[in-house]
Amino acid sequence: MKKIAICGKGGVGKSFLTYVLTNAFLDQGFKVIVVDGDESNFSLHKYFGFPSAPQPLVDFLGGKPALKEVLRKSFQSNNEPTLEEVNPFNQKTFKLSDFPEEYILRKGNMALVSIGKIRKSLEGCACPYGFLTKKFLEKIALGDGEVLLLDTEAGVEHFGRGIEKEVDAVIVVAEPYLDSIEVAKRAYNLAKELSKRTFFVLNKVAYELREKVLELCKANGLEVDAVFPYSSKVYEASILGKVGLVDEVLVPAKELASRILLPT
Repeated sequence: MKKIAICGKGGVGKSFLTYVLTNAFLDQGFKVIVVDGDESNFSLHKYFGFPSAPQPLVDFLGGKPALKEVLRKSFQSNNEPTLEEVNPFNQKTFKLSDFPEEYILRKGNMALVSIGKIRKSLEGCACPYGFLTKKFLEKIALGDGEVLLLDTEAGVEHFGRGIEKEVDAVIVVAEPYLDSIEVAKRAYNLAKELSKRTFFVLNKVAYELREKVLELCKANGLEVDAVFPYSSKVYEASILGKVGLVDEVLVPAKELASRILLPT
């Protein structure tokens, strides 16, 4: 499993899971590329201890207006939008090292890139970012011992954009309440429609609710692959703008990483 998308309802902990899974894969000797594909959340870089985010990849392509023009021309011509005029997107595949370093943040064996963010009122929809995310996933070639984790936008719209078509596996995250689980069920089924290996994860589960939540998931046809418990230590750290990497979350993260790596 090389390329893995992490999705779910807003606020369920996709970015946090991206962070703890990154650490789990690093502990197993992998190199990890983290792709921030959420145009609304500005905090993923903070999880990894970076004071600021990398320059977004959309700027490498001339900014959002340039991408909007690419999409406009494709709609008018009824052709598939393409970035074939832009290096390295004009190559069949590329490596992360083909991009200038200002678009990449590195720490040890992990690297972080960001697609782009909504920064101004009335700047338009996030379609260009979805298009760029899909093209980036389609073109990037991973070497032996490399894993890519995509932190997606909230909800399921990215399935409609075909982003998950370009990954090997999908992790669906839910909190222990009905609305979140219903969104997760929809995302889970959409991933299965694409014939992707799909993993369902519960996050922030209080010990006394664990069995009831597992029953609810079973009633919705969801097989739970990992349960991350509610941890006051994690919340206490987050209040201070830090990340609490405690055994309560590291243990299930390592177990999930190992499960993902099992051959099909």
